[in-house]
Amino acid sequence: MADRTKNTCTEVFNQLLTYYISPILIQSQFEPAFISTFKDIFFNAKMNGCFFTFVGVFGVKYNH
Repeated sequence: MADRTKNTCTEVFNQLLTYYISPILIQSQFEPAFISTFKDIFFNAKMNGCFFTFVGVFGVKYNH
């Protein structure tokens, strides 16, 4: 998804709800808008972040 804003994520998740899709677990990258929106809409679901992405970001921030 090119536009990773909270508004865009909300639109996408609301479309999923029209098909009665309600995940109980999701794995994603560490995108703040996605995580925030997911928690707002699917509040009973568990979310896991991608460890590879987390380590990559952590390494870049602290190695420079």
